[in-house]
Amino acid sequence: MKLLENKTALITGATRGIGKGIAETYAKHGANVAFTYSSSVEAAQILEKELASYGVKAKGYQSNAAEFDAAQELADEVLKEFGSIDVLIGFPLVPLGLPLGPPWGSLKTPWVPFGFPW
Repeated sequence: MKLLENKTALITGATRGIGKGIAETYAKHGANVAFTYSSSVEAAQILEKELASYGVKAKGYQSNAAEFDAAQELADEVLKEFGSIDVLIGFPLVPLGLPLGPPWGSLKTPWVPFGFPW
């Protein structure tokens, strides 16, 4: 069994850079990965295929994590599609200083800025 098998990670801004590396690492460890992207549908589709090659479920969502209503809608969509959100890694939210209220306040695993939950 892999370390994160049967867990779902939601990673904002995962189509490039550090976010992409974390998405790949989580998928390698067995986590299903929901991720956001801002504009590049093509990059998101490529990442979905890359992550799925590890035998996990992966889906990209075009969303702006800085907008509360968009974040709530994203959480609802991910919960509907994946059944749970066990880990949240949100890069854009850290510098904005957004509170941990809904939708993120009800997550099973606390906010994990720039890191892993273990």
